[in-house]
Amino acid sequence: MAKGLKMFFARQSKNDNRLVSISAITKDSKDGLICEYCDANVTWVDSFVRLGRTISPYLRLGPNQVHSVSCKNNISTAVEVLVAKSTNVEDTKDIFLSEQGSFIFRMNVLLEAESDFKRAKKAYEDESDSEARERKSREYKASGRRLSNYFNSAAGIAKIWERIEDSSDKKLLSELVTIEFNGKKINWNDFFYDESRYPILHRKGDEIEHHVAIAFTVKKTSKHIDTDSSNFYAVEGGKSNSPLIKNQKVRYVPSLNAHTDDYFNNLQEGDELIIIGKPKCPIGEPWRHLIYKKLKFWVSNEKQLTKLSE
Repeated sequence: MAKGLKMFFARQSKNDNRLVSISAITKDSKDGLICEYCDANVTWVDSFVRLGRTISPYLRLGPNQVHSVSCKNNISTAVEVLVAKSTNVEDTKDIFLSEQGSFIFRMNVLLEAESDFKRAKKAYEDESDSEARERKSREYKASGRRLSNYFNSAAGIAKIWERIEDSSDKKLLSELVTIEFNGKKINWNDFFYDESRYPILHRKGDEIEHHVAIAFTVKKTSKHIDTDSSNFYAVEGGKSNSPLIKNQKVRYVPSLNAHTDDYFNNLQEGDELIIIGKPKCPIGEPWRHLIYKKLKFWVSNEKQLTKLSE
């Protein structure tokens, strides 16, 4: 039986169906919770440790419960809602294509929009004529909005995947949404990487041609790095360790980097994020028994990151 998505909001049936967030639910108010969008009973899942990091509390369906067909916590409906939101009159291309009851996520559209944005930005910055600069400013801003829409769609579909617990629901989503790049199908495992699959992502590294999505937990909030050769802001993610190999432990360290702090100023320690981008995968100098392998994501658009609970 499909279980639906992890939930972070619920209604309190004993309190006039008042909507509450997971952070506002106490031990005394865990009973009588129902889905935010339908009348299915939901239960609290307390925090627990996985791969050395603490997973925040969330809500799941109660025993023998099912979401209504139209509920937004139902996998099929969640996909349909996302596709509907991803259709924008300003977009020149649809990032989702409908095909006989399922959808194709077109990765090329995202990469082409990113290239268009970079060209429009450079053309605007290089233009000296005032009238031409105004026109190119409008083109630059429009290309930025399109790129944000596409990043938002990519993050949205990755967020649905990460919020699924049940393997049958994973199978359903992979049947509902096919990822395509350069005319070829991309396996979901080649698009989304949780903490357990950081080693695989690092091994593939620069060979990856398309954007990927990763699960990222904020370990340390934004820090300004200002040296003779670098000036940027960095957010450190939770480390993932591999088993000892020849008495050495490999530690994978994800980070977000940007030239402005605007993308990071609302992040807090423990926030669980979905990140869209292309990673850089350097290997740090060994230190005693540790080998550090980094997963660096450069952020240039606010829609490249989204909180799992929002």
